[in-house]
Order: sequence, then structure tokens, then C-alpha cells
Amino acid sequence: EISDEAGQRKWADLLTGIFSDLEPSSGSQGSGRRGLGHPVEPVN
Repeated sequence: EISDEAGQRKWADLLTGIFSDLEPSSGSQGSGRRGLGHPVEPVN
């Protein structure tokens, strides 16, 4: 379990890269990072 924010940010970055690799059709890397980077802050 990763409790530090830096670790979570690192994982978010890794996941974003993985998802971008799996789904290049998404095209919007920002939206993926936004959801992974701030799961506690829903986008209005």
C-alpha cells in the first residue's frame, strides 16, 4: 500500500502511460491523468 502522495502520483503517471499505450484512440492524455491524479476531486 502506498500512503505517500508522491508514490500515488508516480503510480498515476505509470497508469496513464499504460492506458495511453493500450488505448491510443483516446488521444486525450490529460483527461486520463486528471481522473487518475485526482480521484478524490470529481471534475464538474
